[in-house]
Amino acid sequence: MRYQDIDGIATISENVHLQGVRPKELYYEEVFTPSVMRPAYNIFVMIEMSRADYLKAKADVLQKLRDRLSGAGELEAKRKAERLLEDLKEELRAERGA
Repeated sequence: MRYQDIDGIATISENVHLQGVRPKELYYEEVFTPSVMRPAYNIFVMIEMSRADYLKAKADVLQKLRDRLSGAGELEAKRKAERLLEDLKEELRAERGA
């Protein structure tokens, strides 16, 4: 999965339901917080998911975008979203068949 894909999905979607996500690695750092005068922790979790689950999440986002654009009268943008959605569906079918 490329960071640009995640960033693009986050840009056009308010929320995404993901399935098949698993924690891969856990990172943490201790930091001192002056406001409460004691240590706190920043925790980061690297996650992973199958390509098929990732493609389905992208397709779900594009479907919502297409529906939103359709209601707003953005016909050209809606057509582009539909083309991207069809490409993703084709890629998903190929992924499942492999």
